[in-house]
Amino acid sequence: MANEPPFAEPPDNLPMVEPIEGDSQDALPAETSDASAPPPWVEPYAPYPAIVRRPQPGFWVGILATLVMFVVCQVAIPLVVGVVLLIVYSAGSASPMARLQELSGSKEGMREFNNLVAMPLLVSAHVPMILLGVVALRIFAGRHWYREIALRLPSLRHFLLLLVGFPALPILAGGAYWLAQHVVPGLGYFPALVLSQLALIGILGSIWLLTREQLGHDPKLDLAGSPVRRQWLAASILLCVGLATVGGVLFLTTRAFPPIAFLHEMDQSMESLVEETRTWPALVAVLVIAVMPAFSEEIWCRAFLGRGLVGQYGVVCGVLITSYFFGAIHVLPHQGTMAMLMGLVLHYAYITTRSLLAPMLLHFLNNATSVLGPLLGDVAKNVDTDPDRMPISIYVCALLLLAAVAVGLYQSRARIVRSEGLEVLGWRPAYPGVALPPPGSGATISSAQLSLATCTLVFVAFGGFAMLFTLGTLGYRIP
Repeated sequence: MANEPPFAEPPDNLPMVEPIEGDSQDALPAETSDASAPPPWVEPYAPYPAIVRRPQPGFWVGILATLVMFVVCQVAIPLVVGVVLLIVYSAGSASPMARLQELSGSKEGMREFNNLVAMPLLVSAHVPMILLGVVALRIFAGRHWYREIALRLPSLRHFLLLLVGFPALPILAGGAYWLAQHVVPGLGYFPALVLSQLALIGILGSIWLLTREQLGHDPKLDLAGSPVRRQWLAASILLCVGLATVGGVLFLTTRAFPPIAFLHEMDQSMESLVEETRTWPALVAVLVIAVMPAFSEEIWCRAFLGRGLVGQYGVVCGVLITSYFFGAIHVLPHQGTMAMLMGLVLHYAYITTRSLLAPMLLHFLNNATSVLGPLLGDVAKNVDTDPDRMPISIYVCALLLLAAVAVGLYQSRARIVRSEGLEVLGWRPAYPGVALPPPGSGATISSAQLSLATCTLVFVAFGGFAMLFTLGTLGYRIP
C-alpha cells in the first residue's frame, strides 16, 4: 500500500471514505510536509490497487459453497431430523411408512404431521447454517473476520432511521411476492426455470470471456475500482441482457414443458407456512421464523458471500449478485424473487451503515411482522397471506417511506475518517466493502448529520404511511 503512486485528484469511486473537514497539508508531520508531499486525503481517496488478492468467494466459489450449504443445512440434516421424528411419532405402529401414508391420506393428518415437524425442521436448517457461515468466514476472511464484515452496532442515527423505515419493508415484500405470482412461473415449471438460469449464466459468462479477451485481463479488476457511475452503467447493461435472456427462455420453454403437478402445489407452501406459524406461541414463532433466519441468512449472504462478491465486482454488481444468491436459496421462484428484491434493500442498509446488525435488524423485524400479523390488525395480517387486498395507497406510501429513509441513510452513510488527534490516516481497505479499521490504524468510522430537508422528508413520509396504516387497521375504507 505504501508503494502505490500518489494521485493528484480524488476519484469518486469511494463515497464512504472521506477526510475530516479542515484537513490541510500543514497538518502533516515535519518530515513529510515538503512541497512534493501529497495532500492528506490522497491515501483514503486513492483507487483500489489493480493487483491485489481479491477476497473470496467469487461467483463460482460462491455457487459451490452455497450448493454445499444447501445440501448439508437445508436437505441432509433436516431429512435426518424428519426421519427421526417420523420414527418417534409412528412408534407403536406396524411400519413408519404405513403411518406416513395414513397421515398423508387426509388434510387433517398432514396438518397434524406438519405441526409436529415444521418447527424442528426449521431449527435444524438454520442452526447449522449459522455455524457453517461463521466457519466459512473464519476460513475465507481470516482471524479478524468480525472486523471484515463490520460486526458492530449501527450508530444511533442509523438505528432510528431503520426503525422508522422498516414498516415499509414487509408491505413492499408482500407486494413483490404478489407481483411475482403473476409474472414469474412457479416451481411447477422446474425444467424451464433451470434452463433459464443456465442460459443466464451462459450469456453473462460469454460476455465476461469476450471482454476479457478484448482487454487482455480480467474485467472485474477494472469494474471493482471504477467510479460508481461506471459501475451503474455496466450493471444496467448486464441486468437488461440478463432479464431479456431469462424472459425469452421462460417464454419459449414454459410452452414446451408442461407444469409438474406436485411441484406446482409446492408454490403455496409459503402461505401455508405463514398460516401455520401464526398458530404457534408468539415467542416460539418469533425465535424460529424471525431471529434464526436473521442470523443465518445474513451471515451467509450479506457477510460471507457479500464480502467476496462486492470485493471482486464492486459495490453495484456485487450487491446485485449477492441478492441473486439470496433469492436462489429460497428455492421457490415467487418467494425467491421477493427475497432477491428485499436483499437489495438489506444490502443497501448494510453498506450505508457499515454494520451487519443493520440488515439483521431489518430481516428480523420483517419476519416478525409476518408471524405476528394477526396481532397487529387487518392490514398487517394481509401482508403475506392476502397482499392483493392491500390498498394501493398503502403500497405507494410504503415506497415513499422507503425512498425517504434511503436518502437519509445515504446522506449520513458511515465513512472512514481520521481519528481525532492523529495526523495521518495510515489505513484504507484494499478492495470495496465494509471492513472496519484495525486498532491503532489512525482511522475511525463516522457519519454525517442529517439535513433539515431530509429530516422533514422522512417525517412527512412516515406520517403519511402511519396515518393510512392506522385508518386501514381501524376499518376505514381507503383507496
